[in-house]
Order: sequence, then C-alpha cells, then structure tokens
Amino acid sequence: MTDTDSLIRLAQGDDLPAYAALVERSQQAALGYARQLLGDFHLAEDAVQEAFLQAYLDLDKLNEPMAFGGWLRRIVHKHCDRVRRRKTGRLVGMDVTRIRSRSDPHVELEQAEESSRLKSGLLRLHDQERDILSLCYLRGLSHRQIASLLGLPESTVNIRLFRARQNLRKELTAMTTTDDIALLKPVHHRLALALQTLFGETMEMQVAIEVADPHESTYGQVIKDLGRHSCMYYFTAAPSDGWITIDFNVPLALALCNRCHSAEELAQETELRRSNPPDGGWLLNYQLGILGALIKRVLDQFVEAWAPATRLEWRDAQIEITPQIMLEWDRSDSPKPDESAVSIGFTVNAGDYDELSMKLCYPTSTVATLTGN
Repeated sequence: MTDTDSLIRLAQGDDLPAYAALVERSQQAALGYARQLLGDFHLAEDAVQEAFLQAYLDLDKLNEPMAFGGWLRRIVHKHCDRVRRRKTGRLVGMDVTRIRSRSDPHVELEQAEESSRLKSGLLRLHDQERDILSLCYLRGLSHRQIASLLGLPESTVNIRLFRARQNLRKELTAMTTTDDIALLKPVHHRLALALQTLFGETMEMQVAIEVADPHESTYGQVIKDLGRHSCMYYFTAAPSDGWITIDFNVPLALALCNRCHSAEELAQETELRRSNPPDGGWLLNYQLGILGALIKRVLDQFVEAWAPATRLEWRDAQIEITPQIMLEWDRSDSPKPDESAVSIGFTVNAGDYDELSMKLCYPTSTVATLTGN
C-alpha cells in the first residue's frame, strides 16, 4: 500500500490531517487541470475548491484508493462544467430578463436544487460551523480572508473548516429529500410490473406484485428484520459505489426454484429450510444455480426501471443466504449497521402461495447519488 493509499484510508475514517495532506498533494494537479478547462485562474480556483469539498463529502464512496487520481479528476471536470455554466449566467451588470431568456432551465433547476440541499444541510449545523462554511462556499472568501474577518489564525480557520465539512457530510448523507422518495415510487412500480412477467414465467403461474412505500431506517435494522435465513444479493449500480441489496425471503426463493407444486408443500418446505442452523446452507447447489441465473434478469429489469431517471450499470452481484453475518463484516466497501438506509418491500401474490416477499434496500447516500442530489 502506497503512502497516498494510507492517507486515503485514514481520511475515509474522518482523519482531518490526512485529508489535508491529500489536498496538498493533489491541489496543483487539480488546479492545472481546471485552468486548462476554464482558461481562467480564478474560475479554476473556484471549481477546485468546490471539487475538494465534494470529494471530502463523498470520499467514503471510493472503494479503490489507487483510483483516487482519476476519481478526483472527474469531480474537478464536473465542477468546472458547473462554473462555466454559472459564468454564462451571471447577473452582474446585465439585464436580468435577457439572461433568463437565454439561460438553460435545466441548469437553473439543477443549481436551485443543489443550493437548496446545501442550505438545508447548513441549517442543521451549529452556528459557528454554518458561519465559517457560508463565508467560504457561499460568499467565496479565501481562508486568509476568513481569518482576517474573524480575527483568527489561518491555521485555526483551516481546522474549523475541516471539522465543519465533516459534520456537513454527515448531515447531507443522512438527508433523504422528499423528491428522492418521490422518484423511488415510479421506479419501483416499473420494476414490479416487469417482475410480474418474469416471476410468472419462472413459477409458471399468474403473478401480481404490490409495492410498499419506501421506508427509512438503518442498514442494520433492515438486515435484522430479514430473519436468520434469506436469499440476499448485494451489488453496485454505477455511477454509485454503494451496495444495493435485493432479498428474496425463503418461500419466494423456493417458489422461484419451482421446487413446490402446492401451497401446503411450499409451507412444509419453508419450515424445514428455516429449521437449518444459521451457519448451514439451506439452498441446494442446483437451486443456487437457478437463482443465480434469475438474478441477472432481475438486475437487468432493475436497470430498465431506472432508465427514465438515470442510466445505471449493475456490477458484482454476490449472494449471501444468512445475511445477518454481514453485520459483522469489517469491509471498507460494505454499509455500516448504523448507516441510514431506504428499503422498499414487494409482496408477491402467486396462486394460493403465502408469504412471498422481496425487499430492495439502498443506503441513503446511494439514493442521493442515483437521484442526482
């Protein structure tokens, strides 16, 4: 592991000096790239300042430290594009009505939503933290100017800014806006319609799927609610790095394997499988094969359901049939038990089968990424 890799891992654990060292190492390259894109040193400084704030807020989404350089470069490019668009729409010394007629309404909406989300996050902070971040990011003052204004050493301003950013990141991560939730509903109704056909073909009967409203809790609580045995697939959906999980409960997993031919037989088989020890495999190899092929089709339908809202690519789907052990994993890429999450329940009605259900779960930060907030 390189020194830079170590700094990234430390910064992901909210080590502020480590992130300061990363900024110092990367700042000149980022500034040079931004200046190349914008052709203006001061605009480049603005873009890089915003990019480093976003990078700090999103650093926990970076799974591979070796990819830090390219990941940061993409963030800088994104903020250069935003700075460029803001530059073309500045109101100073110009006729407001003419600017509004020429401006892109989609850009205006994006900027308004981003500003609203940031201000909501700022309102959750203590006054001192909110004031220093507002001076830096809303009024555009340099660290030196803030130090002069507040009568503080510049080093103290740097420390307070890093701590304020740390808390702002936590607040923004915990925020799932009404718009985020509203967008999830049509996505998962589209998914339910597609899965009705897919599950119907698989079980060789007519299927209807009901979708519950999204529910906010924690990742740990979602996992605990599944019980000892379940068939969970976890995967990522680029551009997000966060895990998303799709869970089939025991009766649904068995029914999808076309294992049982009556409700009574399914109930007996479910009881038998649930009596297995938690560390024992309750699915047979051929059933794992059937479900492994099926989940690929489910994830393709998941991507299609999101298509009207955003373009996704599912990756790295893996299975866990005793999901509660995931709460004990010490992996940097897995959600933490206390991490905020959004889950959506699906009730599968098929013939006279009972208790068929599926649950889909996103970390809240992943919802924000996928919905563009």
